[in-house]
Amino acid sequence: MRPIPASPQRVLDVGLKPIVEIVDRRKKRSQLVQQCQGSLNLHCVGAAPAVDKCLRLYAVSQVYGSKEQPAAKLGIGKLRAFESTLYREKDSEAWEGGEKLSADGNRMSRGSSSSKSKYLRPGIMPTLFGRHLMQNAVFLGLDEVAANLPALEEIVQGVPMDPEIGLAYEKLDATMQAVIRDMVRTGDRRFLGAMLQTLLAYPDHPFGWQTVGYYDKKGREVPRFVPVVEPPNLDPKPTRPKEQALLDIVQAERVLGRQVWVYTTMTGEKDVADRLLRMFRKAHLKTEVLRSTVELKKREEWIAKHGPANDVILSHPKLVETGLDLFDKNGGHNFSTLVFYQTGYNLFTLRQASRRAWRIGQRLPCKVYYFYYEQTMQPVL
Repeated sequence: MRPIPASPQRVLDVGLKPIVEIVDRRKKRSQLVQQCQGSLNLHCVGAAPAVDKCLRLYAVSQVYGSKEQPAAKLGIGKLRAFESTLYREKDSEAWEGGEKLSADGNRMSRGSSSSKSKYLRPGIMPTLFGRHLMQNAVFLGLDEVAANLPALEEIVQGVPMDPEIGLAYEKLDATMQAVIRDMVRTGDRRFLGAMLQTLLAYPDHPFGWQTVGYYDKKGREVPRFVPVVEPPNLDPKPTRPKEQALLDIVQAERVLGRQVWVYTTMTGEKDVADRLLRMFRKAHLKTEVLRSTVELKKREEWIAKHGPANDVILSHPKLVETGLDLFDKNGGHNFSTLVFYQTGYNLFTLRQASRRAWRIGQRLPCKVYYFYYEQTMQPVL
């Protein structure tokens, strides 16, 4: 007589608790795989499967699956498309204070190493959105909700490199392109990440570099560092063209009585914010930096405290991307001009951070600048 498969709820009771606590994982793996198989046969076969149950079982099987019996062999390969809604990867070294900043503090010269862990992410199932919410939802822009919003101007501003940076960048780019071209022909992509990070960062920070390369792990217990190129280290004293363009905008805005919020994405060893801070203060502009050490729940209070007294505030865009207004409705401060000195990779973060001033209650016209160096990787990104 065929045994009755365990119910999905029973599998969840047994399986989801260890996902959170990560206890006795190996011990319960085989038991959970068998229970998932039985429950999937019962609930996930037919024209109208119980999708929510399948997805939760899929979560269990993904965590406890093994190379000998992966999730695909459990008959639920068709649900792989939902994996991104169930899991979120966390880089243990690139997250600071619960927020992912630039990976490894921009230590790109020797590559980066970090461990990944998976955990169940909160949220709703895709089927709930598709079946019940889409046809009952209306999507509106902010200007359709509030008719009295001020004007918003967005300016993309390219800046030519000076001859010194231009020549150094050209040689650096040519060397890296030649190496990566040969590697990609054989399917080797190990140097791609380091090359991209270096070409993006070098024009903004053309000093303090060490050898750039990648790690060879093939057949080795201890990875071997393979050097590729040593970027030229230029004099850090001169004010570079992009810095001067930023300074000109901030000074012009101050003459108009407008405060400026500047976004930078490079932190850690190649911290651009500290360099800009020194430049602004040397120009007699009152400036502060909002850092990730300020807890999320205290950032609004930090802005209210430091906003009124400063002409410029610098921060990573992720630190203010959601839930914060960069102006005080009572008139204490109003950072109505935003400047992305660096944009970063994440379009969601860029879009959210670019609207921190243009919000309901704003009285002044808003400007958003996007800076990049011409003929570099920055506009390509």
